[in-house]
Parts: sequence; structure tokens; C-alpha cells
Amino acid sequence: MLNTKIKYLITTYCNNDKDLFCLETKITRETLNKLLTGVNNNPTIKTINGIKNAYPNINLNWLISNDPTIDYTEILVKRENKEI
Repeated sequence: MLNTKIKYLITTYCNNDKDLFCLETKITRETLNKLLTGVNNNPTIKTINGIKNAYPNINLNWLISNDPTIDYTEILVKRENKEI
């Protein structure tokens, strides 16, 4: 499930450019490949922080949770409410 979410972020924010995603998140291509193939479904805090810093509006609960009630349309943080 995490790999699907990472693919969604790459498509949405980087126009399917994996190298750009790596550059913006400071994640190595090796780490990204492991996440995308499902070899690693437990990202490190460094990886999560890289995504959070590159895309501060992303709802981290959506990213790390397997909760099916969190919809893709709910991934953006509402800045005025400071929701995480």
C-alpha cells in the first residue's frame, strides 16, 4: 500500500519523474526503488522526514497508515486548521 502512495506522490508532484522526487525528498534512488517494489514497506524516519520537508502539505497519517478510510482526496493538510 505504501508503494501505491509513493507512486501517487511521484505522479502528482513530480510528473512521474522519479529522479525529481529523489532530489526533492533527498531519498536515494535505491531507497525509492525498494519502496516502490514493496521490498521495504517500513520507511525510516529519515525517509518520512524527507517527504514531509519536500511536501509539507501531505497528511502524514495518510502516508504511513493502512487505514482505508483515509481517502486520496484527504491527503492535503488544511493549513488554516494545522491538521497533520
